[in-house]
Amino acid sequence: MPCKNSMQKFTISWVCLLPGRKRNEQGIALIGVLWLVVILAALAGGVAMLARDDRSIAKAEVDDLRAQGWADGGVYLTLTDLCDPTTSKDVPLNGEPRLIKVAGHDVRVTVQDEAGKIDLNYASQNVLASMLTAAGSVDGDGIAEAIIQTRSKRPFPSLGDLRFVTGITPALFQRVQPWVTLYAQRSAVNTSVAPQEVLAVLPGMDAGTMADIAASRNERSRLRGEAQRQQTPGSDILTITADAQTGNVVFQRRAVVQVTGNARQPYKIYEWAAGTTGDR
Repeated sequence: MPCKNSMQKFTISWVCLLPGRKRNEQGIALIGVLWLVVILAALAGGVAMLARDDRSIAKAEVDDLRAQGWADGGVYLTLTDLCDPTTSKDVPLNGEPRLIKVAGHDVRVTVQDEAGKIDLNYASQNVLASMLTAAGSVDGDGIAEAIIQTRSKRPFPSLGDLRFVTGITPALFQRVQPWVTLYAQRSAVNTSVAPQEVLAVLPGMDAGTMADIAASRNERSRLRGEAQRQQTPGSDILTITADAQTGNVVFQRRAVVQVTGNARQPYKIYEWAAGTTGDR
């Protein structure tokens, strides 16, 4: 066998490589160039991807700002309607959605009178127990009693403090949170502005009663509107929620306000927060 060394039967002599050395060097150089091209292509692709990501991030930030501006505009336009006796009658106060235009874009707005919710610091044990049972609790009476005992020592300063009451699980809190308030400051729920979800959990409420409430609601709204034509709106505390979308970005503004009837300060803002935000 050519170039075979008798001392090292299976070892190829370095001399055997000499005839093809130039050819091997060329092959190695070619492979090196190919790897360099691959690495450069990968780097170029990474730079392009980063550039695209930067553009995507910038667009998302711009979309978020636009959606936020439109949502805030929806809140202020709704406040303008509520403070004007000629338009306040057209704003539903029971959480029914309506679409309004802000800079040519649709914004979904709801207004909920807080008197249409269950006040944690004022509601009776019977109302609380009915709500908790409807929310899925197997011990509505016991938890309602714990709520009464807790607030007798100190009124609830925030809705979040309900989570610390014995028997309130995270899931139960999430279910009842939309139904409760601290702003109504009354034991009875105003059924004329209560959303359907709250009506359904009140004690003694059945399909017939709910139908009667729904039938009379338009008339009550009309009477409320007539009163508002004669004077500036009253002092009910309202939650205004505005949802705006641009591209895949959704922004929600949530504001708790009071329409004062004072021309110098027609409204007060108690809460101004971002609600749910994200992509769709």
